[in-house]
Amino acid sequence: MLDRTVKNTFNRTIYCAIYTLPLFPSERRMSHITANDLKTRGISAIEALLTDGRTEAVVSVRGADRYVVMDLAHYQRLREFELEAALA
Repeated sequence: MLDRTVKNTFNRTIYCAIYTLPLFPSERRMSHITANDLKTRGISAIEALLTDGRTEAVVSVRGADRYVVMDLAHYQRLREFELEAALA
């Protein structure tokens, strides 16, 4: 049987995951940018992807998805979930 703290952390994580998802499937897809676009356009290419309400952008290198760039607030929220789960 799971400890009460673990259950609460799990429930909170699931709640946040469900209620922060976009309503439409097209919004759930992460934005993609190629490494070449990033090289030529710089940080403005990432800013353009993240300003339309999305919190993550995938950087692909030679056709393969390699990195994820995300909004700092989104990263901090994910980090909090990770730390809560570790404490539990």
